[in-house]
Amino acid sequence: MSKIDTQRIPNYKRVLCLSFALERLADERAGRKLEALLDLEYIGGYVSPSVSELHNYYSSYLELRFAAALARCGSRKAAGVLIAYLGDIHSILREYARNELSAISGGLDASTTREWENWLSHTMVLGAVPKYVGENLCRLKQ
Repeated sequence: MSKIDTQRIPNYKRVLCLSFALERLADERAGRKLEALLDLEYIGGYVSPSVSELHNYYSSYLELRFAAALARCGSRKAAGVLIAYLGDIHSILREYARNELSAISGGLDASTTREWENWLSHTMVLGAVPKYVGENLCRLKQ
């Protein structure tokens, strides 16, 4: 993969910038309005559960970052995408999805996809959970 892959995805950098802002603002209204973008051809559908179903890494990364941002805005659909990434072949994407799910669930540390699906089905409303600047640093120190 090279940087040319990001140029093949329309508005790649704009969607990443939007994700960055959304995860920090965590506006529930924005999450509801923008979750339809997950269905677009160039944003959604890039989970790679096996080598035979391997997708472009940049596309997977974009989908995961956008879903994480929308999940922080309270989107159940986006939380479902994060749960799907727990089965992705890329370990770094799996770990990112797990960390984001833990953050939006209030610290739940479920170990299986089934446990996360169960959590999502029993959670009536996902609240907005803004990402703060030092969040990742705090996890590294623990």
